[in-house]
Amino acid sequence: MFCFVFFFQWSRSSQTGEYLVCDLVETTTRSTNSWLISNFIDLQGAVSVSVKAEFSARKCDLQSMPFCRKSLKIFFYQTDRMIIAGVEKAMILGGKFKLAGEMNASNVWNPGQKRITNKASVEFAIQSKGLYLGFQDVGGCIALGKVQLTSSFCPGQITGGVNYNRTPSPLTGNSTKVYGRCSLNSQSLHHVNLLYMKSLSNGSWSKPASDSTCLCKPGYQTTSNGCQGENFRFFVCLFACSFCFVLFFFFF
Repeated sequence: MFCFVFFFQWSRSSQTGEYLVCDLVETTTRSTNSWLISNFIDLQGAVSVSVKAEFSARKCDLQSMPFCRKSLKIFFYQTDRMIIAGVEKAMILGGKFKLAGEMNASNVWNPGQKRITNKASVEFAIQSKGLYLGFQDVGGCIALGKVQLTSSFCPGQITGGVNYNRTPSPLTGNSTKVYGRCSLNSQSLHHVNLLYMKSLSNGSWSKPASDSTCLCKPGYQTTSNGCQGENFRFFVCLFACSFCFVLFFFFF
């Protein structure tokens, strides 16, 4: 969960909760530079994120307002920790924020008409533990509603006796090779380089790269809890027998 904490020529509607900017008057002679900055967002190990937004934009009369725009630019600032003093205007004007993409309104509205909501998304890779999001308006009349930041992870799992750790998913259309390791009390008869799968961008695993598996070591057997030894079987047997005795005593 995140929110916007820095307003540079933006405001927030007390009725709808939308973030608003409308500087059409200035666009008759120049572009503008209005920013909306989020709080620090902990990515929890993600290496790629997707930002989805819902917004509306007023139609531009380019003849009288040649610098008017019906789009938003999305920026991000990578950092491993929260900036205690908060994001300062100098950081923005100094180019510390990196452009992630632009969201263009395919539907616009005129005064007196009902506003039409646009939905758009931008995806980008990240190399830090966290980030700050920034929305820039350069000369429009924009109402920014819902903003959602998401990331995907392939869950940790054991396949064919091979243990694969929880892994962050890459950008759409890409995959990441992830090597597994034999789970406790198991071993592989194959070369370790054959024990891998690929983490896909949608948060799922590909099929194993080969039929190579990890087998339980001598003295251990496969159970729902992995490879367990004689002591485990003895405990299960003892528990099962005790349980049967209790049932027998109860029925008689």
